[in-house]
Amino acid sequence: MLNAKNLIIDWHSHHRGLLIEIQQVLVDKKTQYQRVQIVTTKDLGKCLFLDGDLQSTTFDERIYHECLVHPALFSLAEIKHVLIIGGAEGASLREVLKHPIEKVTLVDIDQELVDICKIHLQEMHRNSFSDPRVSLVFKNGLEFLQATEKKYDAIILDLTSPSDPNSRELYTTSFYRLIESKLSKEGVVVTQATSPVFTPEVFSVIFNTIKTVFSHAYPYVVPIYSFGSSWGLVMASKKEIRSLTYKDLDDIYFLDQNALEALFKLPAYLTKKLKEEKKVAHSGKEYELLLKRK
Repeated sequence: MLNAKNLIIDWHSHHRGLLIEIQQVLVDKKTQYQRVQIVTTKDLGKCLFLDGDLQSTTFDERIYHECLVHPALFSLAEIKHVLIIGGAEGASLREVLKHPIEKVTLVDIDQELVDICKIHLQEMHRNSFSDPRVSLVFKNGLEFLQATEKKYDAIILDLTSPSDPNSRELYTTSFYRLIESKLSKEGVVVTQATSPVFTPEVFSVIFNTIKTVFSHAYPYVVPIYSFGSSWGLVMASKKEIRSLTYKDLDDIYFLDQNALEALFKLPAYLTKKLKEEKKVAHSGKEYELLLKRK
């Protein structure tokens, strides 16, 4: 929400939000699918908002995107083809391209958003869209998966949260079954899973829903200052991942072996919450009901 005093409020719930003072509005435009705002700030650098929700900042998006992408790819002995659903700013794409892959396909429903990010968020994508290994598809992620016959070694779900009606169905059992069917024999998937601080019920339901489809699911948390919270992620695989070994990559900001291992060491209250969670999201409606209570 942008008000007359050059302040943006990034709401974490119906009752809590982070107040951010802006310096300049670079973009404020409604695409076919969402309102896009890109602003500059003193503390967080450039910020991308979609429908009023903060998505990425140049201050710490490297932490988020390194932790979204690399643990999953470190689990694989060989990576040929990676699929990213979402991630219009190109930062997940940037991180995937640091690995010796053959091809990466990025699917996003909003071509206009991607075009805006290409122009205004070069600090994030660093011209990754022009890499010859990259294919862009502008389509609904669910419809793309239903239509494709390809198998992927890794699928990265860089999605908006279930608070976005356009994304809710991408956190359900039917969607995760579809994901599982599109993975190679030892394939891995990772998804963002909201804040374990502000929306612990949503985080635990996402984890429990994935766990009903995949035999091996691994929750972890990432410290994201600009979100005002640690942030939850869930990785799942057809095979057991016994350990993760950090591999030297160019231009890594946050991750090393110690940081990689620490991501998966959850506090006691959160481990307990995940173990006790019984709800499974068979439809996006269940997230809508959970979020209404926040």
